[in-house]
Amino acid sequence: MTKALLRWQERVDQIPSLFGRLIYFANLKDAPGGPYSCSDLDCPSSRQDQIVRREHLNTFRRFLALPLSEMADDLIPYLQTFDGRVPRLGDLGRNLLPSDASIESVVLFLGTIQILDSLLHSRRLGC
Repeated sequence: MTKALLRWQERVDQIPSLFGRLIYFANLKDAPGGPYSCSDLDCPSSRQDQIVRREHLNTFRRFLALPLSEMADDLIPYLQTFDGRVPRLGDLGRNLLPSDASIESVVLFLGTIQILDSLLHSRRLGC
């Protein structure tokens, strides 16, 4: 593993939640289905795409493997960045999907995000 890749992996590991990492990886996509690009990796663009694509999919799978209560806990660092306002998670859902995710995983993820979003907003509204 190169030094640049190790430094990048260390930075990714400092993101305090899997959900936050999904947001980070999604932001490295040039377009919804397009290649990933990360100049911090200091390697050819095709290799950058390969590395980030793999990490995005692995993180996505790890997030989906969490029990629902742990998924909710994993959202806390992300939600804390909004100073008490609760964002609509459903608005993010599709953007966070890795390009290589299976259709079953996509359906499970989007449904789970919708459930978490509903729980967060019903709790906020006192329902």
